Amino acid sequence: MTLWAGYRGRIRDYGGRSIGAGCAMALRRERVKTLLVAMGGVRIGVVGDAALDVYWDADMTLSRLARENPHHFLPVVRERLAPGGGCHAAACAAALGVAGTWQLGLVGDDWRGRELARLLPDDGVNPDFLLVSPERTTNAFCKPLRFGLCEVVYEDPHLYFENRTPTPPAVEAALLERLETLLGQVDAVLVADYHEHGVMTEPLRERVCAAGRAGMSVLVDSRTRIDAFHSVILKPNAVEAAWAAGLEINPREVSLRQLEEISLQLAQRNDATVCLTLGARGCLWAEGGEVRHIPTRPAPPPIDIVGAGDAFAAACLAALAAGADGPEAAALGHLAAGAVVRKIGVTGTATPEEILRRFDEDMAA
Repeated sequence: MTLWAGYRGRIRDYGGRSIGAGCAMALRRERVKTLLVAMGGVRIGVVGDAALDVYWDADMTLSRLARENPHHFLPVVRERLAPGGGCHAAACAAALGVAGTWQLGLVGDDWRGRELARLLPDDGVNPDFLLVSPERTTNAFCKPLRFGLCEVVYEDPHLYFENRTPTPPAVEAALLERLETLLGQVDAVLVADYHEHGVMTEPLRERVCAAGRAGMSVLVDSRTRIDAFHSVILKPNAVEAAWAAGLEINPREVSLRQLEEISLQLAQRNDATVCLTLGARGCLWAEGGEVRHIPTRPAPPPIDIVGAGDAFAAACLAALAAGADGPEAAALGHLAAGAVVRKIGVTGTATPEEILRRFDEDMAA
């Protein structure tokens, strides 16, 4: 395994290396309560790729062979719509009880974009910075779910709507103008860079990085461009961090020590703080030439991990803006994610009450 050469840093544990230990190792209950209250004064802007989550629940006890083709059709008895992608990250921030949450994004002039604009205020998210362009396709993830024949709910292959064209120059200029206004009225920014032809073009990326250099808390979640962001907080998972290092890894086989080295090197190369998420193993926080392991307590099954990363990112960023240090913020992010994975079949969010309940469950386990 070839790693970048020339980095200098220290690796040390934060509260021990026991993976089974809970977030209480980095936080105490009174500190959790203090941070949750302080979040009430934080204003958060989410910049990035908006999407709509669509769930179609099909009751297979009502199915029969179709006349038009040799298949049993899916009798959809319920349709559920929810903000997805960067919009779900915004909903997660709003659920924390922050002072305000704004979504800056780009949608098409289609039913999916209109549904997003309608749904966001219901989740406490201000959609004033959501730009509509007829040249755009609104991203959507449509998930057919079969139930009724047994206790197991089966997911069919998802149907994806995804924008596949570059952002036109005039639209990019309009987004930059909105971004400038947004930066003037928020305390922290969460970047959701999920798609190849998404909102985060190079000029927008440079502007949020400049905000990070100027002292604003900027946390970046990027699927394929995490290495292009500098002077901010980078939140890759193991695969994304390895990709940024030019490596191909099996996340089930890579050691914690190797990931610690990768996180330190990425932090040094990009003049950034790195929060490398490890799923049930917690996360690594690399800052100032040191890397700390912040463990979490895995939630007992059944669990649904959809949306947990957004909940972690929103809670971590809000905690930082409320005065937490890095390991404290990451530990609070673990608590939020731990609350969300208990919500089956939805892209859930975590409220302050649910986060505190999760903390108490960790302490009691």
